[in-house]
Amino acid sequence: MNFPAGEWLAACPSQSVTIGGALLLVLVARVRRVAAKSADLTLLLTAVSAAAAALSMDAPRGFVVDGLLVADPFGAFFSFLLALAAMVVVWMWTRSREHGPVASATDWALFLGSLGAMQVIVCASHFGVVWAGLTVVGLASARWLSLSGRDAAMRSWAMDTAAQSSAAAAWMLLGLALLLGFSATLEYAPAAAKLSVALAAPGGKAVLLVGLALVLFGMSQSLGMVPSASSRVGAVGKARLSVGAWLLVGLPLTAVAVLLRLARALCEISSDGVWTAWPGVEWPTVLSVLAMITMTVANVAALREVNLKRLVAWWSVAHLGYLGMALSVLRDRTVDAVLFDAVIYAAMVPGALLMLAPLVEQRGGAAVEVLRGIARETGGSRRVAIVVALFLLSLSGVPPLAGYEARAGLMKAVFESDRWVLMAVATINSGLGLLCCTRLLLLMVDAPREQQHPLSLDGDTGLLAGLLVAVIVGAGLWPATLHLFVQRSAMFFTG
Repeated sequence: MNFPAGEWLAACPSQSVTIGGALLLVLVARVRRVAAKSADLTLLLTAVSAAAAALSMDAPRGFVVDGLLVADPFGAFFSFLLALAAMVVVWMWTRSREHGPVASATDWALFLGSLGAMQVIVCASHFGVVWAGLTVVGLASARWLSLSGRDAAMRSWAMDTAAQSSAAAAWMLLGLALLLGFSATLEYAPAAAKLSVALAAPGGKAVLLVGLALVLFGMSQSLGMVPSASSRVGAVGKARLSVGAWLLVGLPLTAVAVLLRLARALCEISSDGVWTAWPGVEWPTVLSVLAMITMTVANVAALREVNLKRLVAWWSVAHLGYLGMALSVLRDRTVDAVLFDAVIYAAMVPGALLMLAPLVEQRGGAAVEVLRGIARETGGSRRVAIVVALFLLSLSGVPPLAGYEARAGLMKAVFESDRWVLMAVATINSGLGLLCCTRLLLLMVDAPREQQHPLSLDGDTGLLAGLLVAVIVGAGLWPATLHLFVQRSAMFFTG
C-alpha cells in the first residue's frame, strides 16, 4: 500500500507528534510564561509520542512520502522505545540537582527535533534520509553536551562530538556516492536488487565493498563501537547524567534499527528464517570482528576505570558489542533476541546512571570510591546500594534479572550459527564483565573509611528507579510477555 504525503499524520503519528512539538516549542520560545514550562511540555509530548507509536502497531503498512519511509510494526517499535527513553532522560534532567546552564525552550525543541529525527531514521527506506537524520542528531547532541557545563573543557567535548558526527556523516556520504554509481538509487530494496549486476561489472565487487564498508564505518560510529567508543565514553564522563544517558541510548538504538532494516534488504531470506548475505558481500564478517574488538576493549577498560559514569559508559559499549555480535549472525529468531535486548538495554543504562545521581550530587564526585561502604550505611544509602547492585548485576547478565535473559538470547543466536570463535570471545568477555561487577559489589559492602551522612533519595528519583527496576526484574522472572511483544514487532514491510 502506498501512502501519499498528505497521509503522513495517519501513517507516522509518533513522528508527527514529536516534530510538531518541536515546532510548537520554537513558536512559544519567546512567551516567557509558556517557555518556563517547556521541560514539562517536552515530557508530555514524549509520552504522547510513545502512546502514538504503540497505537500505530496495527496501522496499515506501506511506503510513506514517495518511498522514503516505511510504516510497519518494526519502525513503530523503535519509535515507541526511543520515545520512552526520551521520557526517562527528560525526567532525569528536570529532577537533577547537577549544576550547569538552564535548558531553554529552544534547547528542548532541539531535543524533540533530534528524537523526531531518530524516529524518522528507524522508519527510513532510503540512505539519504538516514544521512540527513544522523547529521541533525549529531548537532543536537553537541548542543546538549554544551549544556553540561560552562567550562572550556565541556565546550571542547561538545565541539569534538559535532566534529565526529560530521566526519561519520561524511564517510557515509562518500560510501553512498559509490553505491549510487552502481544502483542509480539510494532506496534500500532497489539498490539491493541490483547487487548482482554490480558484482558482475568489472571492478564492481571492490567498489561495492568499499562503499558498504564506508557506510558501515559511519554507522559503527553512531552505534558507539570501536574506534569511536573512547570519545563517546569521554563525553559521558564529562556530561550530566541525563545527557550521558541519552548519548548511550538514543543514537545506539537508532543505529541498531538501521542496521537491521538494511540487513533485511541486503540479505536473502531462506524458508527456515536464516538471513544469508549476498555472495561476495561479506559484511557480517566485518561486523563480527568489529563486535569482538569492541566488547573486549570495553570490558578491559571497565576493569581499570575509576570513574563511575565512564565505567557505566564502557559497560554500555561492551553491551553494544554483544548486539553487534548478534547482528552478524542474523536470522528471524535473532531479530527477536535483538529487540528484546534493546528494551532491557534502554532500561538498564539510564537506570544505572539515575542511581548514580545521589552519589554524584551528595558525595561530591563520580569516583568509584564513593561506593565504598554504602551498603553498610543506614536509610537511603542502603536503598541506593540495593538498586545500584540490581542494575549492575543485570548489566553483567546475572540471573534471574532481565539482563541475563537478554544476553542468553544473543548468545544462543551465535551458538546456533556455529561461530565458535565469536562464541568463545563473547563468553570470555561475559566473565570479564562479571569480574568488574564483583569488584564494585565488594566495594559497596566494604567498611567505609570515614563516617558519611546517609544518602537521601527524593520521591521523583525513587519512583523512576522503581519503574526501571520493575522492568529488569519483571522481564527477568516473567519474560514471556515481552517476548510476545517483540515477536509481534519484528515484522518488516518490504513492498
